[in-house]
Amino acid sequence: MHWWSATGALYRHFSAFGHVRGELGLGDATFHLDASISLEHGNGGSLAFVPGEPRIPAAMFHYQLGALSDGTLFALGCFSAAGLEFFRRGVVLLPSGRRIPIETWELAHARTATIDDRCGGSMEVPVAYDLTAHGPGLQLRYHGESASPPFASRGRLTAGAAGLAGSLQVAGARPIEVAGTAYVEHLYRDGDPALP
Repeated sequence: MHWWSATGALYRHFSAFGHVRGELGLGDATFHLDASISLEHGNGGSLAFVPGEPRIPAAMFHYQLGALSDGTLFALGCFSAAGLEFFRRGVVLLPSGRRIPIETWELAHARTATIDDRCGGSMEVPVAYDLTAHGPGLQLRYHGESASPPFASRGRLTAGAAGLAGSLQVAGARPIEVAGTAYVEHLYRDGDPALP
């Protein structure tokens, strides 16, 4: 289990990475599973005291959980409210089991799409972007592109999938080209910027 948001009582988030083997039945179809998984959990002990709407008053929440072709897993996110950014962090888990914190990351050259939210309005969501993440002796760079149109799952929170391709550099090793997929969540309050 890897706690990585580190924002004290306001908001904390962990990623518990693992592997699953088995079968999934959907109607008449059966799918064989042999893949990386992550149990993600976040809790906000003091969110009720931060001003704003909805009840969890995020002005911005962006989260990605990814699996790379070399077996590397990662999770990263940011959260801001009331004009303050409370965290922008993450974690990388290498195939060796070594954990490297992501200390900072940013999106650039993003393209957005406007979709209907579940609050009777619309919102902009990043659907293509370049992401750069840094940690101690770590640089992860990739281009992400939505694999399917994002959708509003609750209120102004969207969910979607992205394909990604880029490079991973770990100190003491040669850079490697990587590809993979990411699960992406995004939320922003109407009138706030669409990008973190």
